[in-house]
Amino acid sequence: MNKINFTALKQKFPEIDKKIARLEYLSAKENDLFNIAVYGKYNHGKSSLLNALIGIENHFKVADCRTTIKNDVFIDESAGIQWIDTPGLNADIEGEDDSHAVDAITREANLILFVHSLRIGELDQAEIDYLNELLTLKSASQIILVLTQQDQLRAEQFEIVYARIEQQVQDVKIRNICISTTRYFKGLSNNNSVQQDRSNMGQLQQMLHENYEHSTLQRDEFDNLIKEIIHYLENQKKYIEQKKAEKQQELRKMHTNFQNDVKQMMNKIQQNF
Repeated sequence: MNKINFTALKQKFPEIDKKIARLEYLSAKENDLFNIAVYGKYNHGKSSLLNALIGIENHFKVADCRTTIKNDVFIDESAGIQWIDTPGLNADIEGEDDSHAVDAITREANLILFVHSLRIGELDQAEIDYLNELLTLKSASQIILVLTQQDQLRAEQFEIVYARIEQQVQDVKIRNICISTTRYFKGLSNNNSVQQDRSNMGQLQQMLHENYEHSTLQRDEFDNLIKEIIHYLENQKKYIEQKKAEKQQELRKMHTNFQNDVKQMMNKIQQNF
């Protein structure tokens, strides 16, 4: 069986290069790790979220300044999960950080945690655009909108902001959950189960568990990618054949018109002589 030349495919069809890159990654993947990546704008709590999920408070760097400038990973062999921390979007003027993040979530991620801080308010247009772009590459079941820093809003503020965000994402049909890593780690340190429950981290972990326990998820994605790419290539073939037929028709018409013009010219010459 001939190997697929993924490099040539990506160069030939740049409009679907991310889908091709994902298929290439899945085809070459040698381990069974389930990749979960965090994605979102700078300083919205991505690294803190991952620290809470892996249960190590300071594994991923957390600071007010930009610290994650390339993808960082933590592998939990016992659970079969690779956690991927990506740089904050729009934090790097040259866009190099964004390219690392996009590569992780489009090529490597089985599941994406799109992180937004509630203390900022509702989603901005850039975040909505990021979500819509993700949905052209992943299914809605592969994305969870994680709303962080719930503890930094008063109850009435939270209700207003959350209602606005729900309205913003109602058409994209992705799951969402509000969490507080601060409450979670305080609950752990104080052995306070109430604080841990109020953080909603247990609920998020259950949502993740339901995904990575689904053994056919990656196989289904692989099969769907092949179908999507084949469908795209078939449509491109039809488009090229249609354009070829139109060009041939145009050439035949030009040839007929040329013959008629020559015939008319010859008739005029004969009439004059």
